[in-house]
Amino acid sequence: MTTSVSLWTISAIGIAVGAGLYICSVVTVILIILINHVLVYISHYQEEMNKEIAFYVEIKEGDAVKEPVAYLKDGGYKLSSIFPFWLPVSAGSLFIDSPL
Repeated sequence: MTTSVSLWTISAIGIAVGAGLYICSVVTVILIILINHVLVYISHYQEEMNKEIAFYVEIKEGDAVKEPVAYLKDGGYKLSSIFPFWLPVSAGSLFIDSPL
């Protein structure tokens, strides 16, 4: 949950306790704990299912691009795009967007 949702929920629980609604407050706290545990598992599952990795590589010489590209291709990665950004003094940047 986001910080704002947490703050609003804690405020609502505090108001409920102040109004004497103890059972409602306890039930809400238990639900929040259960929801947070479920969301952790959903988050881990989503991270495992993500099949795309983005790499940012800075290379000083233009010919040095071939080595990391060959390494990734040999490792079974499919390169979806390569964006060279050449900087002054023959320095360059390479962005490799690579799905697994």
